[in-house]
Amino acid sequence: MTLRSAQAAGGRPPHLARVLSHAAVAAALALFTWTTAARAQNQAGSSAFAESVSLQVLPLLGSPVQVSSGPLPAVAGSAPPAYNLTGELASIRVAAPALGTLLETDLLTVDAASTEPDADQV
Repeated sequence: MTLRSAQAAGGRPPHLARVLSHAAVAAALALFTWTTAARAQNQAGSSAFAESVSLQVLPLLGSPVQVSSGPLPAVAGSAPPAYNLTGELASIRVAAPALGTLLETDLLTVDAASTEPDADQV
């Protein structure tokens, strides 16, 4: 079939039909990508901790002393769905030999939360 006979029969030229089918596939992919990107924006995350210590103590005599603790207590979450997390630790005591107590606490409480709705509620 020649180009003129295809046009006379009311059809499109074969290369034009191919271009249109490629354009339709590209449009569908663009719509899918846009929809996926829009949903990806409906995410949230959070984390929390109460203490984190990292010290290098230089005494007058002797070598440096590295002191570290934490992060304690720690909680983390991601949404959707919505969440409300709590972490607790009764107490923390951070000490170093020959230096004694550097940090001491009572009850430590941390919270991490998100009210991001479920994907169905966008």
